[in-house]
This record gives sequence, C-alpha cells and structure tokens, in this order.
Amino acid sequence: MQERVDDQDAGEDALVELRTRLVDALARSQLTKTQLAARARLGRTTVSQAFGDGASASVPTPRTVAALADVLDLPAEELLGLLHRATRGRPVRTRVARVAAPSAGGTPVSPAAGSVDGSGRRDTRAPGPDTVEVLVEQADPPGRFLVLPSSLDPLSDPPVRAPGGAIGSEDVLGWARARGGVDFAYTLLFVTVTNRSDAHLTLRGVRALILDRGEPVGGALVSIQPAGSQAVPELVFDLDEVEPELWEVDEYTRRTVGARPFLDRTHVRLMPDESMKLIITAEVRRSCCTWQLGLAFRPDGEQEFTVRPPSRYRTSGLPVEGVGPVLAWQWHMKLPAFEPTTRDLGWCRVGDGAPQPLAPVPEGETPPDWAAHPDVVRFLPALLDFLTTGTAGPERLRRYTAVHSAMTALDIASRAFAQALAGGAEDEARRVLDDLKAEIAPPLLAQAQVVTLLCHGLSSGRLPADMHDGLRGYIEGTPAAAVLRPVLEAVERSG
Repeated sequence: MQERVDDQDAGEDALVELRTRLVDALARSQLTKTQLAARARLGRTTVSQAFGDGASASVPTPRTVAALADVLDLPAEELLGLLHRATRGRPVRTRVARVAAPSAGGTPVSPAAGSVDGSGRRDTRAPGPDTVEVLVEQADPPGRFLVLPSSLDPLSDPPVRAPGGAIGSEDVLGWARARGGVDFAYTLLFVTVTNRSDAHLTLRGVRALILDRGEPVGGALVSIQPAGSQAVPELVFDLDEVEPELWEVDEYTRRTVGARPFLDRTHVRLMPDESMKLIITAEVRRSCCTWQLGLAFRPDGEQEFTVRPPSRYRTSGLPVEGVGPVLAWQWHMKLPAFEPTTRDLGWCRVGDGAPQPLAPVPEGETPPDWAAHPDVVRFLPALLDFLTTGTAGPERLRRYTAVHSAMTALDIASRAFAQALAGGAEDEARRVLDDLKAEIAPPLLAQAQVVTLLCHGLSSGRLPADMHDGLRGYIEGTPAAAVLRPVLEAVERSG
C-alpha cells in the first residue's frame, strides 16, 4: 500500500513539473493559449486542460505534449518522460516533426526550405528567398480597436458565444473581420525569421510595403476588452510615412530611439538554423493603408534578396469626421454586449464626452474673423473639437493647421467664384470649384464648409434655405452630430 501511495505521489509531482515547464515556456514565448492552440493545431479546450486550468483539467495525451513541446521549443523526450512517470504507463515513443504551421492571420514562407531530406542530407542550395522561413502572426493586443463600415450597426447584430463556450469566449475579432472591420490606429505582428541555409545571413532591412493608401475608414469603433496581458512592443512602423521603415521606440515614452532606423544601426546576423523573433507595431493616424512586410537579407559574399510573406494587412487611422459610435465589448457581463464608451489613446480621444481645450493657433497665423463674434465664441470649443476630431498633442495641432488652411482656401475660392459669376464667366467659376476640390481632401473640404456655414449663420442670424437641408443631413450623419446639433439649433432659433 505504501508503495502505491509513493507511486501516486511521484506521478503527481511529475505532472506538476510537466505543467510548470509548459507554463514557463508559454510565458517566454509571449503567446496566448489561443495562439498556441492554433500553432500546435490543437483545440482550445485541449490546450487549457494540458495547462491544468479549472476543474476540468486532465492529463494530456502524448500527442498533445509533443505538439506543445514543438511550438514552445521544449525537449519533447523529457516532457514525454514526465508524462510517462505521471501516468505510470509503458514508455511512450513519439516521432516529433517540426512544422511551421500557419496560425490565424499568419503564413509561413517555404517552411520546408533547407530542411533535411529523406536521405538525411541537408539541402545546400545557394541562399535565397526559398531558404528563409518567415512566420508572421497578427497578434491580438489588449484593448484592441477595429473600425466597422458605417453601414453596419454592431448593436443590432452582436457576437454570440458558441454553445457550451466559457465566459469571454466570443470571437469578437472574427465577427468584426467578417463584417469588413479593419485595425484602428495600429496592427501588432509577431515575426519569426529562420535561416534554413548553410550560409550566414544578415538581415539588412524590414519594411512596410504600402500596397494601397486612402482616406481612413469611417464607421463604428469597437474595442475588445483585455482579459490578459501582452509584452510591450518596442519596434514600430509609421504607416503615414511614404516608405515606412522600422524604428526602435522607448518602452515607456514611445519616443524614437536613435537618429537612424533600427536595422541601420543594429547588426542582426543569423547562423544556419538560427531563428530570431520580432514584435512589430505598425501605427497609422491620418490614412488607411493596405500593406505587407518586406524583409531584405544578404548572404555572406552573395547578392541581397527580399522575402515578402504573402499576408496583407489593413490598418486605418482616424477619419477627419471622427468615428462613431464607439463601443466596448463587455465580455464579463452576464449577457455580453456592446456598451458605449470613451477612450483616450494619447493622440486622440474617441467617443462621447466634453470638448477638449481649444487648440492653440499655429505660430504666424491668426484666428478667422468669425471666431471673435459673440454668438460664435460660446460654440467655439465645440466647433474646434469637431475640426480637430478630438485629437490631442501634436496631432491636434496638425489637424487644426490642415483644416485652417482648408477654410482659408475655401474663403478665397468663394470670393473668386462670386466674382466670376457676377462677371458672367461661368466656365471660370466652375474652374475655381474644380481647383478647390483638387487641392483639398474631400473630408477636409466638407468640414470647412460645415463650419463656415454654421458660423455664418450664427454671426448673421440666418442660414440660406437652400443650404439648410443639406447641412442638417450632414450633421445627422456624422459621428460629431452631438457636438454640432446644438450649433444648428441655435442658428434656427435666431433665424
């Protein structure tokens, strides 16, 4: 009896050690259990049970242990030995094959390039794109934001939990992407680069290759509440740049480190079969970009080549007119649902809330004449908040400068248009309007027109009847309706 108790205690100790090693390796890998399950090609429940989560925990199978060891870079034979001691069964022999399997949002490039063939000989082809393995996984950082097209109403069709699913298991990310949702403000990638050749490779550059650029996506902004934590990335692309390059940033201040891009001042050299992991954040504020990665390598004594993982990403900044509604997925509620929220992202504030302090007037410029009218002054905070889209810091000043220039151009064009019409030069008047539209982005032009009309109405006490309906339609359709509606009501009362 004592021997049986000792055997049971030894088995429990082995199981505890097995799970401790899995937990430690998972923490080092910076993966979530969902991401681990995808890479290991296992079910989420199977992985959860292997880590001993909850009352439903069970002893993992040899296949599960081998798959987890493969992804987490642990010695499979040692873990299988612990499993054998825990189950007191026959010795387990499992063939462990290393496979670079794609996870959701990631695709490996040439996973078998440079591997050992059936005869045991290593492929010794000259280094090139087919001898570098690049696995890119789109990560899900805490507090993730996605923009849904304006035609969708998230409140009428929220995500639902699968039958028997645990609290918080709703696939909000998949639900949003299936409806055309795109990343807001930034995209986070985990990149693993492996040299599968017999030569030393030097990583010469990592670029964000812009495939398409346009206006930011407008619509509802939904956020996924954090139910865990992730490592803070320190390498960043600025997608607003014409040719984004990889920069190192300070972990706490998020300011750029050094005067040159990261790989211009850092030597990254990979030996045969050596891997390197990068955590990259691609940020954008003023546009919407479709992009992919491009990694440049130079073998010793050979020509440089570029690897482009096929995955493409779409990341949107803040539209000129703002986003709305702003909703947070409350997974912890008894009945999970979207709830209105306000978020301060540092460079912008989205959601309902009081207007921010007045934007400073750029040096060398003066406020427009209408800004001094007493009936305008009381609405000035709301109007300037609309013009700067709730942005903050340097981004707020940049937005103010852009729209101030648009309003100045609109004022000059309006005078030229009126003069041309008065002189009977209709073709010249149309050319003035065409030049204005070509010079200013449509959202900025619409903003400038709306504020100009509202301020004209406040200062003159009336609004032209032919413009009233169009202005009201714009206001009711913009996320800034709550800010602009009181201004239009004041014009209507005064008229």
